[in-house]
Amino acid sequence: MRSIYLGTLLVWLGCTGFAQQGSAHPTDVDEATFASSRLRIPEPMVFDLVRPLGAPKGELEVNSLFRMSEFGGRAVLQWAPEVEYTFADGYGVEFEVPAENGQLEAYKFALQGKLKRFSGRNYLMGWQGIAEWERSSGRVQTDLLHLFGLQMSPDWSFFSMNGMRRFASPARDLAYLGNHTVFRRFSPKLELGLETNLQASPTRPVRFMAMPQVLYRLHGYNFQAGAGLTAEEGLRAKVAWRVSREFQPIGGGPPALPGRKQKFDVSGSPSPKLRNVSAFCLPHLDRKAHVIFAARTEDAQTVVRRSVRG
Repeated sequence: MRSIYLGTLLVWLGCTGFAQQGSAHPTDVDEATFASSRLRIPEPMVFDLVRPLGAPKGELEVNSLFRMSEFGGRAVLQWAPEVEYTFADGYGVEFEVPAENGQLEAYKFALQGKLKRFSGRNYLMGWQGIAEWERSSGRVQTDLLHLFGLQMSPDWSFFSMNGMRRFASPARDLAYLGNHTVFRRFSPKLELGLETNLQASPTRPVRFMAMPQVLYRLHGYNFQAGAGLTAEEGLRAKVAWRVSREFQPIGGGPPALPGRKQKFDVSGSPSPKLRNVSAFCLPHLDRKAHVIFAARTEDAQTVVRRSVRG
């Protein structure tokens, strides 16, 4: 029962307490399901990220993955509430509590960063490290992954995670770990994708998963759901869903909300013809804010468009 209370508390804190202290991110209230907020590449549902690659400092996300499958003729619900936070630009940390039915199984910590030198206009790279401590045995399982995202077109995207897993068994054997996802965008709210996951080790059975999934964004909440198959000494059906919410603590993010008009003091301007200047901050897909300055002169109104980094 303690695990149920702990998981409920984490979700409750994210959906109530933080919502009262801050607001959703001013550039995109549905950013939690993106692998990259700049390129708008969705992240996989089962093997998710620690915030989007390149997320600014101060972002907070609360989410939980739920997986329903059958083991030994009985239905098993695996669920994992988690909290993600970016402590610096491009760097995030995660704390997760995996559970099975009503039993808390482990504590999981993750650290993620973006490789800025290896990121371009339509692609980006990063890294992720994961440590999972099993409560029953006290052993620690670790993962080290390379992250790669590619925006193939305005509607098609690809995200890949490749690395090694070190098991918590006494043998401490290694395995290759790969997760590859393709998404098709149909609207700003709706995307369909296919996620595959592979674990291959010379000392263990190969584990493979394929899960078609749907991603839907609504009023700052993000819903992902899918159904697929897992193969490990036999086929098993699996159903999974994830609910996430992103929050911006007080003092974080740009000072202006999208579409919010701001006045600028131009009394010290070298041009005496300027009477007043107003600006409108509009969001853009690549995380730039287009600021439109309307400068009124004595004889006409001049409009100047300037792009600034958010």
